[in-house]
Amino acid sequence: MWASLVVELLYKNSDKQFVDLFWQGGEVMLRPLHYFVTIEDSVRKDVMEGQRNVSVRPEEIIHVESGEFWAGGGNVAIRSTSDKKTFIQMHPRSNVHFGEQIDQAYIFCVSEEVRPEFGDSAYCIADPNGFGRTLAKALKNHGVPVTRCTVQRVRYGLYKDLISRPLTTEDEYKSVSRQLLAEDDFGPYIVKPSRFAADREWRYVFVVAPETAVQNEMKVRDGELRKFCQRVP
Repeated sequence: MWASLVVELLYKNSDKQFVDLFWQGGEVMLRPLHYFVTIEDSVRKDVMEGQRNVSVRPEEIIHVESGEFWAGGGNVAIRSTSDKKTFIQMHPRSNVHFGEQIDQAYIFCVSEEVRPEFGDSAYCIADPNGFGRTLAKALKNHGVPVTRCTVQRVRYGLYKDLISRPLTTEDEYKSVSRQLLAEDDFGPYIVKPSRFAADREWRYVFVVAPETAVQNEMKVRDGELRKFCQRVP
């Protein structure tokens, strides 16, 4: 189930009270993906979090053949009853919207470096893979139905910068469509707009079973987590 092999040192930046709780008993707190859409903290808030929604408001005829067409994870398909190529066209003055609901997930955010703007204390995760596997096990022991999990470096920009507004040209639509068609299962959880690039964030992602009621604060306590970490002076 664990889908990562990371050799870098990672850092959990947080307030001292939470870092102390970690060293006392291995307590960590995870957030659901949608938390970062509604949080009032302007540093962390990201209204694009988890979005796979594309709006198209053409200013030219957009011609898209079947292999280039992303429409919400298979909600719409182009098929032909002959050997001829199939396509759709979107014309000026039309308004088209495609979207996809992704599975809920708990997120544990870390960074490549100590970042004081995210808290006045930190600890170093010296073995990111052991930490992740142990955290996944701890979540399951708390009754969380984790279906898949990973830790990956956040990717910035890409289609997220484009879909923040309606797409207007064929080049824009095809660029977004190609990226979404190529995206793996964890892509929606680790792509953020380029304005967050300075964060140098990594994410532990724990996708949960469909229809799971996620909590706004998921506190997990497992002393084993501490053996994969080091104190930061």
